[in-house]
Amino acid sequence: MVKMKYFNIALLHYSCPPLVGGVEEVVRQQANLFHRYYNNVKIFAGMGGTFSQDYPIEINPLLSSRNEKIITSHKKAIEKKDVKPLQNLSNKIYKYLKKSLEGFDVLIAHNVLTMHYNLPLTYALHWLADENFLPIISWGHDSPYFYDDYPQHLREEPYKILKQFNPKMHYVVISNYRKKLFYNLYGRKGRFTVIPNGIDPITFFKLDSQTVRLIKEQHLFDSDFIMVQPSRLHPRKNIELSIRVLKALKDKGKNARLLVTGAYDPHEATAKEYYRKLKSLAKTLDVEKDVLLLAEYKFKSGEHLSPDRITMRDLYLIA
Repeated sequence: MVKMKYFNIALLHYSCPPLVGGVEEVVRQQANLFHRYYNNVKIFAGMGGTFSQDYPIEINPLLSSRNEKIITSHKKAIEKKDVKPLQNLSNKIYKYLKKSLEGFDVLIAHNVLTMHYNLPLTYALHWLADENFLPIISWGHDSPYFYDDYPQHLREEPYKILKQFNPKMHYVVISNYRKKLFYNLYGRKGRFTVIPNGIDPITFFKLDSQTVRLIKEQHLFDSDFIMVQPSRLHPRKNIELSIRVLKALKDKGKNARLLVTGAYDPHEATAKEYYRKLKSLAKTLDVEKDVLLLAEYKFKSGEHLSPDRITMRDLYLIA
């Protein structure tokens, strides 16, 4: 029996839900997924709140992008073109993180090492990495230097840290395009793992437990294309066309599935014959395993799936 290894994972961003934002939602989704697979997760942020009871969330205003002390230190550093006005706050953040991150296996820092909103935090993270305190993943979504109209003061100190590759950090970026941009930004140094932003559809769509069982048993989320036909099995519904479309998609190399929700009327000979015709067509076209007639579906436990309006809603959402 293989023994699974579980990790203590810290996630860090300027803010977290219930504040609304793209990176904030990515942090939420990552935390949910890590927790679902039995890892210990904690979120550190400068703004936000306790949006989940599944894992701890710690809010420290010094991690925020809008903290007045942080903003003031930035202004002084820009005036002097020097790092020194940031050092006091950097030391405070460094000490806080070093104490708070004891016992963690990894820190995933979203955007705080690539954006210009809290430089004391950026410097503190570089210090922790330089000490090999714990593995730090710089998860890069964006950088002000990717745009032609970025402010002039970002060309000077103390902002040069944002262009500095740290060999003691690990780098993840959200696309191949971002990989190219970060590689050039860091002086053509470093290795970057590409992991696109994603969502956890089970929690995002609030899917019913019966739907989740079907998805897992049939590996529906591995599909390239899911077609849902919410109709009973009757010749007027022309379901054979959907089966032929499925075959065409399979011939194009797509992992496609067809889910038909309705049953045939056992009292009507025409409908029963149509059911047999559909089964025969799917077998002839070699897509029998990819056509799910949900009204007759049995879970591996032997229970029957009973599609209802909640199931219909869920199937529309994932299709």
